[in-house]
Amino acid sequence: MKENFAGYSLKNLINKRINCVCKEQHFINASLFYGDFFKNVKEILKKDIPFSKVVVITKTKSFEKFGNKLLEELKENGNIPLSLVLDNLDNSVEKISSLFCLPEDIRCVISFDIELIDALSYFAEIKNIPLIFIPTSLNLKGLFSNRVAIKVGEKEDKIKITAKKYLIIDEKIIETNFVEVYVNALSNLVGIVDLRVNDIIFSKKSCENALLMLKNSTFEIIKSLSKKRVVKLIEEQLKIEIVNNFLNDRLYNDGYHATIKAQKLLNKTEESYKFNTIFYLLELYRLYFSKKFDSILSIPDYEKRAEELSLITNEKEIVIIKRLKENLLNFFEFENKLKKYNAKLLKYINSILKGKKKFFAIFNKLIKAESVDLNVIKKSIYIAPDLTENYTTLSLIREKGILENIL
Repeated sequence: MKENFAGYSLKNLINKRINCVCKEQHFINASLFYGDFFKNVKEILKKDIPFSKVVVITKTKSFEKFGNKLLEELKENGNIPLSLVLDNLDNSVEKISSLFCLPEDIRCVISFDIELIDALSYFAEIKNIPLIFIPTSLNLKGLFSNRVAIKVGEKEDKIKITAKKYLIIDEKIIETNFVEVYVNALSNLVGIVDLRVNDIIFSKKSCENALLMLKNSTFEIIKSLSKKRVVKLIEEQLKIEIVNNFLNDRLYNDGYHATIKAQKLLNKTEESYKFNTIFYLLELYRLYFSKKFDSILSIPDYEKRAEELSLITNEKEIVIIKRLKENLLNFFEFENKLKKYNAKLLKYINSILKGKKKFFAIFNKLIKAESVDLNVIKKSIYIAPDLTENYTTLSLIREKGILENIL
């Protein structure tokens, strides 16, 4: 039987094969536990991997807070625990190779840090062992990614992730950054536009159930913020990570995340910049789909763009130009495909922008309002499409030569 899963509870989405109406079979290989993480870790190991050698891999802060106590508990549980503290672990093959110096008979990895999830998922996959993850923050981006990209020199090697994950939600240890949660949730509203655009221009069909669940969970997070319901916020963010899995890791390939990457290069990482970027992009997208830019069509100056980007990234101009030209859009063909969807996309964007005052009011309640330099946001949007090979609405706006004229 084909399933419409958009209204499913979190427990019904995990560790269950869903035969979706989109004709795909979705599956998250994970188990979910609530409550004291010491107790849960011991019970998981006792039931599924008794008397095994396990490794706790964390950053310094997490190890100091939880690591030593966890090692003692694991010894009492009959396990042989090891520990590895890695603050600079990333998904480069040089850094990940340090994990493979661990003993061959490791049977499980335990961690608290979402920043390590790519490297640890890769390690667990290669070793064919489970990963126990205990979040200590409300940021869960990438937790259920289908694939992990490992950097080998200047290239990326992607590996499919199928290893089992045990997820333990212990409300007592979760640090709450409600502003970050709110901004991350709102950014999905840009992501939905870019997913639709990407589907149209490349004749794809994203799972409608996944997109509906994404929208529902985004607004559930916004609603739950007023009561600061931590477990509910975690559950809805987990649903969003499940959506990303069901969409084949395409959720974060949007114009917003490319722009935030650019802002990081410009040394602007404050939440106020990220928040204002969401609405600047939506306004830009609105103008594009309402054909307000048609009178200023021009050819992008790729040499100039490469020169400016090189100053920020230290990448050679010739390399940037080559990448830009390899990823040139067949602009007129794609614009033609989008024609009949413009009104629908515009209606969706207008419905979001209608609530702009309300969204700003919530943001200002969560954090003291900070002024932002609009020129930084404009600059980051200008270079964003040149930092990614993913095609977004922002890519189309660039190809029209609009960014040179308005930013």
